Amino acid sequence: MDLGLIKEKIQMRLKQQEIAFKLIPSLYPGYPRWRALDRGIKLFRESNPSKAGLAYDLLPTCDSFERLEEVILIKVPVTHEHDKGGGLCVSIPVKHIRNYAQRQTKRKPDDKDIRLHMIFWQSNRLAWQPVLSELIVGSNERNQWTKEDKDIIDKGYRHIDITDKINWESILQQTGENVELKCDCWEHITQVSICEVWCKSPLELINHLYLQTASTHAARAIENSPCQDQHVIQRQILDVIRGFPPLQSLTLSETQTLFEALMGSVDADRKAGVRKDDNDNECDGNDLVLMDQSVSLHDTLLLTRIEYPARGIHCTHLTCFDARIFFLCQLRKRTWKCYICGVQYKSIQDLYIDYEMTQALRKYPTEERLVYRDGTFVPKDQDAVSTKQAPESVYHIYAVDDDDEDIDGLADDDGGDADSEYNKKRKAI
Repeated sequence: MDLGLIKEKIQMRLKQQEIAFKLIPSLYPGYPRWRALDRGIKLFRESNPSKAGLAYDLLPTCDSFERLEEVILIKVPVTHEHDKGGGLCVSIPVKHIRNYAQRQTKRKPDDKDIRLHMIFWQSNRLAWQPVLSELIVGSNERNQWTKEDKDIIDKGYRHIDITDKINWESILQQTGENVELKCDCWEHITQVSICEVWCKSPLELINHLYLQTASTHAARAIENSPCQDQHVIQRQILDVIRGFPPLQSLTLSETQTLFEALMGSVDADRKAGVRKDDNDNECDGNDLVLMDQSVSLHDTLLLTRIEYPARGIHCTHLTCFDARIFFLCQLRKRTWKCYICGVQYKSIQDLYIDYEMTQALRKYPTEERLVYRDGTFVPKDQDAVSTKQAPESVYHIYAVDDDDEDIDGLADDDGGDADSEYNKKRKAI
């Protein structure tokens, strides 16, 4: 109500998770919703240990996977935990996955890639790391445990992607109540959960990165401005945002336009994700100042021209990498590293889009290298303005004995031997 979003209090009670999923993108643009959800799960578990559910916040994951909701939770009875001679056998109720099957059969290429991840739980806090050699889902008796499944587990994840292991058209036509799942698991499994997970593509991650950088820049502009001017900065930001659709539904081109508008119109002392030489520490007289630094406009990995210039907040180099190539190479990895300097990134929040490099790429479309000079990127062949002063005239004072007999003969017109003879006679003061 204070923000003017609603005019009266809402009396009806809504689910907290639904409210959070709607408010977080608006209140904290660019902040991953799954991280906020995991934070909420952790706080609830600490305050209500007896009512806490499964510890999804303890699962190994990365920013490429955004968990949406739990589709089904299957309790595994102790007496029927293992099928005789066949390992673990679980029945998945069809009614819980029928809605997903309908969406999956109608899915278009441009739609979000929503996958089903299955997790085996040994307790509410401990997820089992699957070590399988056989997995059978549905009526298909063929072993569906693949090398890709093993590679995912080897990277440290504890989920099994069953999206492509089920024939979803047959699920819609199936008259039975359950889909049987069998695997050669001999561990003590108490529960099996299946969750919907949004597997983000490189372009979707780039979209998130643009929004995150713009949001950080706007927040720093408010933070660095005096208290009496903060409402002016907030008004400028709101005026820019109101010209766009809801932030959570922006396309990549719309997010880039919003990024350019915010970075260009909202002034801040420091850009979001400032360079290392722009930190809060003042430079002292002993610091080394680099005047001209040559920067390549090609990605160091594929040597193609950079389209989405990005760097890490802890990187000390001016050279950027292409965010699309970066995410393509490290999309499913749990830990991301800069392939220029080797710095490890904890999450996508350690990355940002370089606004100055974005402007330079647009301004110089044919250049292959630029020079970073006096805080701006300029072409390599552009002459630098000389800051050297002309040398001052140096005057020397000499004392000569008055009784020197040869003093009058030192002013010869040719200036040759006279100067050398004069130097023999002078005394420097």
